[in-house]
Amino acid sequence: MPDIYTQITTQPKEALTRISQVLELRAGDPQQRRMREHYFARISFAKNARVLEVGCGTGAVARALADWPGVGEVVGVDPSPTLLQRARELSGVFGQITYASVLAKKSGRNGAESSYNQPATFLIQEALASHDTQHN
Repeated sequence: MPDIYTQITTQPKEALTRISQVLELRAGDPQQRRMREHYFARISFAKNARVLEVGCGTGAVARALADWPGVGEVVGVDPSPTLLQRARELSGVFGQITYASVLAKKSGRNGAESSYNQPATFLIQEALASHDTQHN
């Protein structure tokens, strides 16, 4: 079965709605929350750190980061305009979160091109924050 996220920008609205629901359900799972907190606790955030989350989806990790001690600003990027819109809706009370669209393009070494060029203090990739295999 192909990875739906590799073609996220071409998915029908119904599939994106379901993906949004699953992402939020997963983010609310107590085990996922503990893994996220364990992962964040291992990072020494400087005061008012600026954090970039790549592959933010509905913004669940960005919202958790916005509440984390030391974090001053979170920028979430994702290629899906639909998921970004949902992230904005869910993040309404968090003034320190910004969302931006980024489309990865193949380059010589699997690099990504985007219009986001602001420096970030930390980079959080969704795969790392939600798939910590060392913590139960």
